[in-house]
Amino acid sequence: MKRLIVVLFIMLLITACGSEQQKQKVIGQTLPPAPDKGYIVQVGDSFITKRAMENELAGMPENRRMRFDVPGGEDRLLDEMIKREMFRQEAVQAGMDQREDYRLRVEYLGRLGPGGNVS
Repeated sequence: MKRLIVVLFIMLLITACGSEQQKQKVIGQTLPPAPDKGYIVQVGDSFITKRAMENELAGMPENRRMRFDVPGGEDRLLDEMIKREMFRQEAVQAGMDQREDYRLRVEYLGRLGPGGNVS
C-alpha cells in the first residue's frame, strides 16, 4: 500500500510539472454538474458527500473507526478521502489505469473495503 501511495505521489508531482499545454487542457475541462446538495468538497470531477464519509466510517473496523471519533477526526477522514481521490485521478490521467498490475491492485484493494480488511 505504501509503495502504491509513493508511486501515485510521484505521478502527481510529474503531472504537476507538465507542459503549459497540458495545464491549459486541465483548466479548460468541462466538469460534470455538481450534485444539487449534500456534497462537501469537489475533487477534480468527483464529489465527496457526507453519505460517502458515513459509508467510509461504517466499513471500518472499530479500532480504526475510533481514530476518527475524536475532535478533528472528521476533518482527518475527509483529508484521507481527498488524497485518495486525487491519487486515483492522477493515476487515470497518467494512464496507469490501463496497466494490468494497476487494475489487479485496485481490484484487490476494492475487496479489502474501506477499513482495510477483506470483505
